Amino acid sequence: MVAFAMLGAKAQTYSYLNFVNTSEAITQVETSGLKITFSDGNAVVTVGDQVTTLALNEIDYMEFTNDKDHGAGSGIVGDVDGDEKVDVADVNAIINIILKTKAQTDYPGQADVDGDGKVDVADVNAVINIILKV
Repeated sequence: MVAFAMLGAKAQTYSYLNFVNTSEAITQVETSGLKITFSDGNAVVTVGDQVTTLALNEIDYMEFTNDKDHGAGSGIVGDVDGDEKVDVADVNAIINIILKTKAQTDYPGQADVDGDGKVDVADVNAVINIILKV
């Protein structure tokens, strides 16, 4: 029950929720008015009048984003620039966002690597830890 409370709080800060299935296909829904229920091994996702049913055993992960048209990048945690690897370029991407030389929407991946709802130096540290395998 606590996990769902945290999901609800996270959904309020992002415009879209991506469901990425095991074959890497993405189903994107808006978070405004989002309701998720579970029945018979399925996630039933309701937004307004639109109802989408997804088999739980086919969902690889879920990802919140502000990017319409998926914004999932490579799906690799820490891959902010979407090049399918986590490296110094991802650190630079986050620094550019923090310094406002680039917008977060300029990057296909999630810059909020630590998932706290903001892009800051903690995300830089998170990417560095991924690179160093800490």
